[in-house]
Amino acid sequence: MGHPNIAVLWGSETGTAQYLAEATEMKLNAAGFQSQAIDMSDVQLESLSIYPTILVITSTWGDGDPPSNAMDLLGELQAKSVNLAGSTFSVCALGDTAYYQFCKCGKDFDEALAKQGARRLHPLQECDIDYDLPYEQWLQGVMAALRAKETATA
Repeated sequence: MGHPNIAVLWGSETGTAQYLAEATEMKLNAAGFQSQAIDMSDVQLESLSIYPTILVITSTWGDGDPPSNAMDLLGELQAKSVNLAGSTFSVCALGDTAYYQFCKCGKDFDEALAKQGARRLHPLQECDIDYDLPYEQWLQGVMAALRAKETATA
């Protein structure tokens, strides 16, 4: 297996987004895709352009803040420039509707990736505390879009 063509970036304080990113990696790889779950604190902004597909699974911490491991990457995406015109992306945002800024970190990543030229592969999915069903719907939608993308380029 060569270099993964799908980066599953995760931002997490309590481990939920990391767990979902690792599950996403396993499910994508089992379906024949090449993916890798990556801690956002290990990602350099310039390296994002090597991935044809970028999936983001992130929680929102407190009232609208990114998790500590996602702060730097989000800040760079919002403040600097990187050419992501060759990439597609999708975001699964975890949150809690008890907070005013529900899923803000995921929304911020969605907006920042689009501003950097990446094309939306599948719409942003917002997940409340009970995230199982919305996450599964997001993953199924992403996988269908990835299959359609493969068919279109074949």
